[in-house]
Amino acid sequence: MKLQFVDFQYLFLGLLAIFVFGMVYFLRWKASVKKISQILSPRFIKYYFGSLSLKTYRRASFLNLFLAVFLISVALARPQYGETTIEVKSEGSEFLIVIDVSTSMMAEDISPSRLEFVKREVKKFLTELGQARVGVVAFAEDAAIVSPMTDDYGALNLYIDALSATSLSSGGTNMSIALDAAKEVIEGDDGYTDSKQSVIILISDGEDHESGVLEKVKELAQKNIFTMTVGVGKAEGAKVPILNRLGYKAGYLKDNKGEFVITQPNDVFLKELADAGKGAFYRTDYNSSAFERLKADIKKFGKSKFGSQSFTVQAEFFPFIVLWSLAHLLFGLLLYWPNGSSRDLSLENLEGL
Repeated sequence: MKLQFVDFQYLFLGLLAIFVFGMVYFLRWKASVKKISQILSPRFIKYYFGSLSLKTYRRASFLNLFLAVFLISVALARPQYGETTIEVKSEGSEFLIVIDVSTSMMAEDISPSRLEFVKREVKKFLTELGQARVGVVAFAEDAAIVSPMTDDYGALNLYIDALSATSLSSGGTNMSIALDAAKEVIEGDDGYTDSKQSVIILISDGEDHESGVLEKVKELAQKNIFTMTVGVGKAEGAKVPILNRLGYKAGYLKDNKGEFVITQPNDVFLKELADAGKGAFYRTDYNSSAFERLKADIKKFGKSKFGSQSFTVQAEFFPFIVLWSLAHLLFGLLLYWPNGSSRDLSLENLEGL
């Protein structure tokens, strides 16, 4: 360990200021003494002004003022000696987002599509939420863990941007397997306990081609893993696009009668799912602030502490030096204006002491 200064130039500026003010004071004092000697006789000065003890006050005053200036320059130079460790603890909300990427999510009742709308809103939601740890699962007929629990929003945004209807097999929609993947992420996270409350946010148009999902969310709720659902799409529905291998639209899906298949959001089922999972249901489109209400409800679950980081920094001493300099400044000003008669003050003016 050694003493070091962050802004060493202020130390030189302080010494320069002391030298300049000291020279000004000395030259002024010499000029005053010479002027007094030319105007008044030594006997008159001694008879009229009495003791010259004020000179001691004045010298002590300027000594303290110079010390104050010097210590202020030392403080500005930011002296550092030794090291100190600072621990920064992170806390915030923790939840898992489960996003439906099945073919029906490519419906264009919300421009440019349900999925693209969800991706944009989720990224905005995360940005406005603040400090949080978030995991992402995508599902269609299968499910995939897109990201484990993390507070790296940059990485999360990249993962979310990469989601598409071709990310997974899209022959159907299986929410049960998606919830299994979500449970795996939550229980595999560091710091997980059975008593810890966790939240799953399932975003979908509500089309589920498999059974047993209601029982699944009830089981999760018993383990303090609660399910919130967000419904996407307009009530009137929209045609289902057909995508080619490159993910571009190649037409619209038709049924056996040659009529276009219309996908409509199943809000009733999503609400039942939220009720069974002891969560809440939200509807989102251009005219709804579902994610705003979701943000407020997420915060009701409280904040979790999810790790800490320790930083080693240099120990700063400038606050103590500032207090020291203020003490000298105050003492110097008190000595500059000592209690005394008008004769003492006249002597001060004449001699410049």
